[in-house]
Parts: sequence; C-alpha cells; structure tokens
Amino acid sequence: MNLTIRHFPASSADIQPDPGKMHNCLFTGLYEEEIEVNSKTRRFYIYLAPDLTASRPVLVTALPSDADPVQFLRESGLTELAAEEKLYVILAVPDNGGWDTAGRDADYLNAVYKKILGREHYILVQECIYLIGVGDGSTPVHEAAAKMPENWSGVASTGTICEEITDFLHTQAFADGPVQMPVYMALPVENRASDRLLAYWQAQNRTTSETYSGEGADLIFRPSPVNRQFSINDVQVSEIRLTYETSEYSDLQRTIRRFWQFLKKNRRHRGIARKHMRPYTDWREYGAEEYSTEIDGYTRTWLEYVPESVRNGNTEVPLVVVMHGRTQSSEIIFDLTSMAWAAEQFGFIAVFPRAGIYRMSENSVPNVPLWQGNCAGKNFDDVKFIRTVVSEEERRRKIDHSRIYACGFSSGGCMSYDLGIQASDLFAAICCFSGFGVRYHNGIREDDTHTPVRPIGTKLIVGAEDNAFADTQADNPYGLQDGVSKALMRWVEAFSSTEYSEYSVGGKRYKVHMNQRGIPMVTVCTVDDMPHAVYPSESFEAYEFFCQFSRIDGELYYMGRKV
Repeated sequence: MNLTIRHFPASSADIQPDPGKMHNCLFTGLYEEEIEVNSKTRRFYIYLAPDLTASRPVLVTALPSDADPVQFLRESGLTELAAEEKLYVILAVPDNGGWDTAGRDADYLNAVYKKILGREHYILVQECIYLIGVGDGSTPVHEAAAKMPENWSGVASTGTICEEITDFLHTQAFADGPVQMPVYMALPVENRASDRLLAYWQAQNRTTSETYSGEGADLIFRPSPVNRQFSINDVQVSEIRLTYETSEYSDLQRTIRRFWQFLKKNRRHRGIARKHMRPYTDWREYGAEEYSTEIDGYTRTWLEYVPESVRNGNTEVPLVVVMHGRTQSSEIIFDLTSMAWAAEQFGFIAVFPRAGIYRMSENSVPNVPLWQGNCAGKNFDDVKFIRTVVSEEERRRKIDHSRIYACGFSSGGCMSYDLGIQASDLFAAICCFSGFGVRYHNGIREDDTHTPVRPIGTKLIVGAEDNAFADTQADNPYGLQDGVSKALMRWVEAFSSTEYSEYSVGGKRYKVHMNQRGIPMVTVCTVDDMPHAVYPSESFEAYEFFCQFSRIDGELYYMGRKV
C-alpha cells in the first residue's frame, strides 16, 4: 500500500461509485485533513483501507509526540488491522510537538470526532467510534472520553497517565449521573494519576470491588449486575481492564489488536435522555448470511437470518423485512434492532436489505446510503429491489406467502411506508420506527400525499423527542410534524375510523384506530423522552402486531377475520 500523504479533492462532483460496489469508500490511502479548534488550525490523518465500505467502525488513535504518521501506520500494524476488520483509522497528532495533558487537547480529539461525521469524503456513523492513546497520547484520550462520554464507544491506552489529569477529572460531573465507558489501560507506571483515573472510570461504570483476570489483562473490573436505574436501551456491560507493561507501549502491534478485540464488543446507541451502551450483535457470529443480486445495473445485497428451529423445520414461516436508516447499513440495523432475537422467539425469517445511495449535499460524496435515492441522475427503484429479495427468499426458503411484513428505522421507516403504498398486495402489515409520511424524490425528502390501494395493518412507533418526525407543539393529537400527521390521517380515513382508543403503559402512549368491525388498522405509539432512535424491544412489539395480520389471495385478514 502506498502511504504517501494526500489531500481530498475540493469537490467530489465528478466521482461516481462502482455499480458493483456502490457502498465502497471512493478513496483509498492516507489523507491529511484540517479542523479549526480553539481558534487554531489542527491536522489529523485518515487511513482508508482497500475495499472499505460505508458505515464501518472507527479507531481514532492519538499518536506519541515523536511519531511520524506514516512510520507509525507501518510499525503499529494498523494497516493490516484496518484491512482485516474493515476499519476506518484516524491518526490524531499533537500541536507544536507535544500533547497538552491539562484537558485542552480533549477539545481537539472531540472536534475530530465531529469532523469525521461530516460525510464529505466517507460515510461514518456515530455508533462505533473508539479512542486509543499511545505514549503521551494516553492522557488526552481519557480526557476526551471523559469530556464527551456519550459519543465515544470505548477508550484504551498504552502509556503513562500524566498528573495533570487529576485536576481535570474534578471538572467532569454529569447532571444525569454516570455514563458507561469500556476502558482498557496498559500501564508501564502505576502512579497517583492512574489511580485517580481508575477510580473515575470505576464510578462511571458502577463496577464492583471484586476483581478478575484473564484475556490478556492483569485486573478486570466488571459492572455491578444490580442496576436500579433501568433504561430500555442500556445494558451494564462496560468493563475496565488493566495490564502492566514492562516498558512504554511495548509490543505495539499485539497491544493494539488486544485493545480492538476488547473495544469492538460494545457500541453506543441513542437512548432516553442520552446515548446508551449495548453489546454489539455481530451478524456473522449469529450465523446470518449475505446474499446479492443485480438490479438495474447495480449489485444489491441483503443479510438473511434463519433461526435453527426454522432451518431444521418443514413448515412455512413468516418473513420480516427490516430496513436501516440513512447512512447506516444492513449490519447496523441487525445490531440496533436485535430482530434476530425476536426471530428466534417467534420463529420467522428476517432479512436486512441494504439501501441504494444518493448525494446528501453539494459537498458530500454521491454514495450516502438512503432508500429510494439516486445516482448519476437515475433513481433507485427500491420497491423493485425489496420485491426481488422477497421472491429470492421464497425460492430459497419455506415462506408463508400470507405472512410477509416490513419494518424499518428512519429512512427505513419511510421505505416501509412506501411499501405500504406500492406493495400492499405483498405485505400484510408494516411497522415504521421513527419514520412515516415521507417519500424521497431525487434524494430529497418530501411530505407525501399517497395512500395504500388496499388495507394494510399499520403501526408507527415514534419518540416524543424525535426531532425528525415529532413536534410536541403541533396542532394534531399525535404530536407529529404537520406533514407526517396529514399522511397518517389520510391512511386513517382510507380504511378505519378517525376516532381512536387511547391507553398508556410504561412510558408509551397508544392511539388505536379501528375500522367499523373493530379491527385495529392504524396504531400510533409515542415513547416518552425517546429521541430519533430504535430500540430492541420494538422488534418484539412489531412482530406481536404483525402476527395478527395475514394476506390471502390479496385480501387482508385480522386474526382469521376478513378485514
């Protein structure tokens, strides 16, 4: 690999993706970027491995002060790790030859975090961005993680912790209480600063006093299994690991790989009041498979999850299509929704298609993932793609054609809505997670004016704090943005009563519209305090709604009754 430092072009307007690999990063190699922080221009570097796709995890590495970026990439093994694990690698460097360890370089590292989410030259997502500090870069990574804990998904360091961190940590208090952070420290010297840092992270992670060892660590501190501050999307998983090195960041390649194996286990997701931590659900480890087909000149892919009980059975089972949000991927929605767990419990097959692409803005690359997007002036027919996925699954598996359902988050929720309009002959019910009433034309979001041509079971789950679709000040009973509410009312008027039954449970408020036969055709669930997000519990709620509906010979049935 040529590691000559390059600069991104001023415009990506003339760059087009490969139709066979449209989600691949459009650049490869080592690039220098600039950011403004605290009235100064600072540099950082990004290494883009070959065949890197959008929406993959990111390692932000704070280099030692005396390190050359190119030499460090070669000697640290990061190029090999990036290629094997499909990682974006960021190299953060100090200003004027040395790191500031009193907290000011935390602003620089956090500015890097914000910059790399800009979608100008590559597509990253917030869920899986991790920090590693090497040598005197160790102290600032912990300071950055402490200063912006709800964004980083984990931090690791190999090097001495500087005394200045003691005063810095006294300034870090969070009104909503502790924030989980997986931490791994390789310490050549144990001192007052490292003891103070350990105590800080122990408090954040609510670890027990009991210690363990193993997996390359001398000491492991685990979170308490008792958690009285229950949150629907948060799991107490953040360990702290310590290992003692004989010298400053010895055996760097081995250490970084050990860090990565630890860090990649968890990811941070949006939750009530803050971002939460959950174990990462890797589709490969769960036995899901990837398939592809060519449609309109583009290679389209999807993941398929088949529970063992279904794989070994001979009966026809339901099929659930699960669609990701803008900038996301099949593997991310597999993780976010935990739909595989619901498939195991209820006995259905789940598929996770990958969206088309579009150019998000004049300065962005042209392959931002989006349903019903466009490329080179040509719109993607994602309804045709989803129909093809269903057809392929029916050819390959024993699918109950009367029980095919669709759901999705954000842009994927809007795609579920679109399928309700354009494919209501195929789907018996849809569930939209934080997305409804919007269609995309040439990649531009527009309020919609269409309704299904036939009745379809419909559920919308949306957060009261969802700034993309909710509006608590709006003049409608749902607390939805005006265009979304109008689209919902068109569906309500098409096949149910405009009056609704209402009830609340566990921070969720339901409005249920029934038709003249008492069949609940449209349900709106508003989740208190929830932002623009999707939670694993929604997968179970969606399927419990789905399984009441079936479509036989084009006619919709509810619990065996013809709608």
